[in-house]
Amino acid sequence: MYTLNSVAVLMRAWNNNTATKTRVKQWLAMGIGTLVVVVNDTENPGRIAEQLSTIKDSRLHIHTITENYSASRALNTGVEYIRKNTEQQFILCASVEALFTEQHVVRMLGAVDRVAVVGTTFSGIKEADEPIELPPSYTRHPLNTGALYNLSVIDEPFAFDVWCDDRPDAFGMEDLDIILRKQLTYEYRDLNVPVVIGRFYNQDEKEQRRERAVSAIVARARQQWPSPWLDKTLQRMNLHES
Repeated sequence: MYTLNSVAVLMRAWNNNTATKTRVKQWLAMGIGTLVVVVNDTENPGRIAEQLSTIKDSRLHIHTITENYSASRALNTGVEYIRKNTEQQFILCASVEALFTEQHVVRMLGAVDRVAVVGTTFSGIKEADEPIELPPSYTRHPLNTGALYNLSVIDEPFAFDVWCDDRPDAFGMEDLDIILRKQLTYEYRDLNVPVVIGRFYNQDEKEQRRERAVSAIVARARQQWPSPWLDKTLQRMNLHES
């Protein structure tokens, strides 16, 4: 059985200073092997990095992006650092808003021997723990809201495609793209990891953007990498009619 020390957690931080610092402390307290935080430094230069620098732990590594920040670029910065500078076998891409516990990660590690990616179900909450129903895009495939990647079975290069960031119709679904593009096997754990949804965040608009992105990514996959595996995987994801 793998331990939490075999996991490198990769987080992207935008502008939520307090939540980011809280989550960093929680991850380190769990006993993970490495924590890499990639900070969008284009809007509030120095603020998050400065707060995190007060945490003295050799496992914490902070990287700032000062221009052309995007989801895939941030993830690739973290992946490259982890692969070149750490011994961890697994990368857990996790959102600041995802409230993982040690038990969640242990159960994901229990499935990782069999596949390249382990995803999880999520449970939406608002402030004061008010539940909120999450839309279908949270349930169809592993999301970088919380996805565990097994480096030992993913062929090089392991990189998210900035095509997903630079095209408005594909924005925000780099996790789906890498599964289809590299034909990654995956499994789910039904863990219902809580995800905090901002009080004023328009979830309906986000879902519409995700649906447009899914359509663009699936169309590209069908054109560039057609295969029986792709057809079967899209059917499993309930995206075969997209």
